[in-house]
Amino acid sequence: MHIENHSIKTVSFNPGADALLIETYGRTESVFRLDSWDNGFSFSRQEGRLTRSTQVNLSLFSPQQAAQRNKWTDCLTRFAAGIPPRVKESVTPVSHAQLQTLQLLCRGGTAAIDLMEKAPALLWLIACDVLSSRISLNRAVNILNGKHLDVIRTIRADSTRKHVNLLSKVVPLTYCRKELRTLNRIVKDDDLQNNLRHLPQIALPLVEIVLDSPDILTIPCIQNEIANPDSSRYQLMLAKTMCESCLQIGRMAGLTNARHNLRNCKTLSEVMSLEERWHDRYNRRLHEQRATFSREQEAAEILNLAIEAEKERKRQASRERKRLEEERRKKIRKAGFPEPPIPGNQYIVPITTPTELKHEGKLMNNCVATYEDKILFKNRYIYKVFYPERCTLEVIGKRRCAIGELKAKNNAKPSKKVYQYVRKWIHDRQGL
Repeated sequence: MHIENHSIKTVSFNPGADALLIETYGRTESVFRLDSWDNGFSFSRQEGRLTRSTQVNLSLFSPQQAAQRNKWTDCLTRFAAGIPPRVKESVTPVSHAQLQTLQLLCRGGTAAIDLMEKAPALLWLIACDVLSSRISLNRAVNILNGKHLDVIRTIRADSTRKHVNLLSKVVPLTYCRKELRTLNRIVKDDDLQNNLRHLPQIALPLVEIVLDSPDILTIPCIQNEIANPDSSRYQLMLAKTMCESCLQIGRMAGLTNARHNLRNCKTLSEVMSLEERWHDRYNRRLHEQRATFSREQEAAEILNLAIEAEKERKRQASRERKRLEEERRKKIRKAGFPEPPIPGNQYIVPITTPTELKHEGKLMNNCVATYEDKILFKNRYIYKVFYPERCTLEVIGKRRCAIGELKAKNNAKPSKKVYQYVRKWIHDRQGL
């Protein structure tokens, strides 16, 4: 256990001076002196001949340290016996912040005790400002002699009478750091004040549970629990959980006025009953959604089957068309090359068999051997040209013929005389 990083060596009580002496180890041994109630609980530190006022971390007085302070219990008890019962009953068990509050009560006299009875949270905030050295103890005492509005304005400059009324309802239970953080948040948060202002009293440990759920804070069931200092944390946590569950299930059930309905619940049993009704409604809605989904899924499956059947019909039709086309081609191939639309002469001779076509391609060194399908299916006709130059001729069309390709050997370009002769032959034979 330490005071200002000094390990405590001994604790003693001086009955004559009503002072508590705490001696510590260290490079320089120190003695901390806490004077009696009559002297305002002034705290001083003595190092050799030097004595100075100081503020220290009195973790010695924290209830959490009770197991470690057995050997000093008697000294503390005898020292605390000098505190007037009226004040001692107001602030127990003694902690560091409470000790500073006791100092204010001692120095402030009647005004401080009156503030302790009417708004203990306000006196506590002033004591904490003294502990944090934000204001001096003497200034705090002077402030306590003024109006309560002047007192709270030292904490928040823009404070009004509404803030004073609100703090008079706050009920600290343990005066711990968590409660202090909650109290400071209430003082600084206007929205939080609006949600708490109409409550008859406010138990700080319970407000802490719902600080992060401002929507829950407006529900009467939660407010009733907060206003009851005898309410347990478990009961408030249960109420908070049930309210949050109600809101969530209400949203899932499609309720547009869920929050309004929940605000009509003043007790936990009413909230639980409402949650049960909404849960049943949600289950019915879920059942309806599942039924609708099943119908939609069934319709989708029927549609998919119809689509697949149509695709299969198209695939079969395509296979049938291919089969018929293949049979037609086989018949055409079996029948051989069609008769040329223009008969040949002594210089232009039609090719009428695949063998002749291959021989022509090999002889003229061109790709005419691959034109078999064109001849069979696309009204193309191949001729051998012997005059005025050896060439291979492709004629396109059956009724009105035209020159497709006309190539000499090795795909060379023939002379103009060849073109003129071939054109004249086509025109003469077709009577153009």
